[in-house]
Amino acid sequence: MADLFEDQDLPLGALPEHEALLQKWPSRLVEILDHLEHQLGAELRGTVAPETITRIAREAVLAIASVAGGRPIYLPAASHLRRALRDEHLWEGFRGNNYDELCRTTGLTESQVRRIINTQQKVQVARRQRSLKL
Repeated sequence: MADLFEDQDLPLGALPEHEALLQKWPSRLVEILDHLEHQLGAELRGTVAPETITRIAREAVLAIASVAGGRPIYLPAASHLRRALRDEHLWEGFRGNNYDELCRTTGLTESQVRRIINTQQKVQVARRQRSLKL
């Protein structure tokens, strides 16, 4: 993860280490940091030291700030992001003839799976092809 921050102004580990400094951050940013730490802690519990989890969460916030810092950004609701990730996962698991399997693993109906696959196919084609400007 260190190479992610090599070309940035702030050195690795530059985020505040003390809670008093975190109080100066905007409350929404602290909330995002808390959620990142919680999620990482839940996923990595027992395999990574708690201080490493805190460091990774803070570096993730720094990475987000390097992209969107100082600008308002729109984040879709988590349900929309989960749906998009689910749809992409369906596409990755699609082999051309396994609609039944995808229905069983996702709990979706065949018509829902077919609609998602058709949409994902269009998305993939659009990614690969340039649009014609007429």
